[in-house]
Amino acid sequence: MEEEDEYVDEGERAFKGFDKANTSLFKRVLTIEHKLDKYIKESMGIKENEEQEKEFQKLKDKIKRVEENEARLRAENEELKKEVAKYKKQMEEGLGKAEKEKEELKDLVYKEEERVQDD
Repeated sequence: MEEEDEYVDEGERAFKGFDKANTSLFKRVLTIEHKLDKYIKESMGIKENEEQEKEFQKLKDKIKRVEENEARLRAENEELKKEVAKYKKQMEEGLGKAEKEKEELKDLVYKEEERVQDD
């Protein structure tokens, strides 16, 4: 680096008015440097976009699984509701029969008590 600075110093002394920012080579280097910086920023942006896209895809997949699971659970819930209704109906019928039998037994007991008292 020092050696390069010496050459620049010698060049500036030899050519009065030498300004490295005015040389076409330096301008080309600056242009290339700017383009390279721009390309690096774009490529980093692309990488970030790819990472965001992957994350977005993961979230979409997760949402899809949740929706499928929800649909499956809703269908299962409907089936369970039908089963509950079936068992509830059977229970009510069974309770109705039990109540009827209870009333019949009460009547039989009452009639039997009357018969015993009459004798």
